[in-house]
Amino acid sequence: MPNYGIILGSNVGDRQAYLKRALDLMTERLTDGFPMRIGSMFETSPVDCPDGSGSFYNAYVEIQSSDEPLAALQTLRAIEAELGRANHHERNAPRTIDLDIIYADDLVMDHPDLVIPHPRALERRFVLQLLAAGNPGLVLPGQTQTVHELFEALPEDGSQVTEITDEWSFS
Repeated sequence: MPNYGIILGSNVGDRQAYLKRALDLMTERLTDGFPMRIGSMFETSPVDCPDGSGSFYNAYVEIQSSDEPLAALQTLRAIEAELGRANHHERNAPRTIDLDIIYADDLVMDHPDLVIPHPRALERRFVLQLLAAGNPGLVLPGQTQTVHELFEALPEDGSQVTEITDEWSFS
């Protein structure tokens, strides 16, 4: 069964509650869904979002599931919709919940609906910081360095990433 590395994000409403509920629903709805790792929750600056967008609460989780990647993506999109995210929305618009598959073990996939590893994971400081905090020895497919090493090599960009809690997992 693959392990899916997922970054959760919310910058609307009760951000912590949305992350907790999303984790609950992923565990319930991904076939054989079982959390292998649950990283700390961080508050992060919005990246490439419209002016006036609030800060995000983000977290990294690794969930084992027997679902194939496109089925897992469909489940995550259904959870986003249930938690109030519109299917059609402005790119990077404020949202109640965002669930992005960053990796699925060593899988490399280039499908119109899903690219694994996530195509912008290495460009986004907050993503690498969350991965490095939760799974520092992780080496993403196509890379030779750990996510911790990749994070440490990134130049500072002025973005704010602050740990909120490391005890947030289930509602």
